[in-house]
Amino acid sequence: MKTQILLTSLLFLSACQTAPQPQTVDSPITLQKALAQHFSGNIKGYDAVEYPFRVKKGQYLNISMGIKFPTAYSSIMPPTGKEAIFNGSIRGG
Repeated sequence: MKTQILLTSLLFLSACQTAPQPQTVDSPITLQKALAQHFSGNIKGYDAVEYPFRVKKGQYLNISMGIKFPTAYSSIMPPTGKEAIFNGSIRGG
């Protein structure tokens, strides 16, 4: 009986942590022809935020995050949004 209660509690707690949070989507950001352009944003708690960037052929996009906890990650999606080009939750980052 204790094992069943413990297992049920663990399943409940894991469901609480993985419950989807509302996602914020910002306006698309077009990279200019300048040598460098800086963008800054904040994500708190279990928030999920999309920052769409329009990158043309020949341009580079460098993403870095200053994080306090190693559980934060980023993914890079193509314009179609079907499948991640880079999935940070799997490959780290």
